[in-house]
Order: sequence, then structure tokens, then C-alpha cells
Amino acid sequence: MKKQMMKTSVLAAVLLSMGMGMAHAAAGDVLASNSVVVNGVVGAASCVLNVTDGGASTTSIDLGAINQSAIKSGQLIGTKKIKVELGDCSQVVDSNDNTKLNTGVGLRISGTASTVSADYFAAPGDTNNKLAVAVQNGSKFLKPNDAVSFTKGALLTDVMQELDVGMIAKTPSDVTAGMSVSVPLTFQLIEK
Repeated sequence: MKKQMMKTSVLAAVLLSMGMGMAHAAAGDVLASNSVVVNGVVGAASCVLNVTDGGASTTSIDLGAINQSAIKSGQLIGTKKIKVELGDCSQVVDSNDNTKLNTGVGLRISGTASTVSADYFAAPGDTNNKLAVAVQNGSKFLKPNDAVSFTKGALLTDVMQELDVGMIAKTPSDVTAGMSVSVPLTFQLIEK
């Protein structure tokens, strides 16, 4: 009988201690937990920058052949009008879920500066660049690394810059028949 009473006492003590642990838990106490990682990115506009020549996206602009007599000092010749515009912006939204340009961005044109004029672009390594390429925004020549601003608040699908690109010579008499020019230009979307 003593053994039976001892077993009952031990069992009662165990049950009592389990119940006491639960009885001490108050509202707000952590009973279980798990952790998760939340990721997000704040990024610049991740649109594609398209250069179009006559409506078609291009990576090469053919200025054609020009007559030597058409060359005038400091004037574009063989001019092509190009458009640089944003495209594929469907994943870019502002805080109001609008696809509008909500930061100051611009278009930078980079390339090798001509040794003849800082307003002109030349082929890399060409030290005899009597015939060069120039980019004009309205009446202003854009120098290498110049930037043009896009309109803040414009719909991304409407963000576009028209530019004139052509051959140019500072001294027309230095340009002879058979001369050609091939100049790489890089158009970059930059934050301003």
C-alpha cells in the first residue's frame, strides 16, 4: 500500500508540475516561433533603351555617301534623324503603381572625342579625324559624355529624344574623295 501511495504521489507531482508550467503562461508569451526573410529591391528604371532610325530599332546608322562639294565647315552632312526612347518598361512602377518617369534621368552619349573639335566624335585611335561624326540636339552639338534630360513625370512609353546624327568636318578642304568614317556611340540612361 505504501508503494501504491508513493506511485500516486509521484504521478500527482508530475502532473502538477506540467500543469503549473501551462498555468504560468500569460497572454503574449511566445509558445512557438519561426523566422522568414523578406526581400525587396529599390532599383533604377529597368527599361530597354532603343535607338531607332526611320522607325526600326538599329545598332548601325548608315549615313550614305555624300558629294565632297556638299561639305560645309561645322555643318552636319548626310544627316539622319534618330530617336532614342525607352521600351519594355512594363515592370517599372512608382509608388502609386504608375508607369511614369518619377526620377530625374537623362540620356548620355559617350564616345571618343575628335582631336579636331571637342564637339565631334571620332573612331577610337583615329588621330587624323578630318572627317568625324556629330550629334545635334536642336541647334546644339552634343559633346562626348554630354547628357540630355528626359521630362520627369512623363509616361515611360512617351519618353523619347530626337537627335540628328551626321558627318562633319571642321576644314572641308581636308576631306578628300574616298574618306570614310565609322564611329561607335554609346547611349546610356543615367540618373540625374
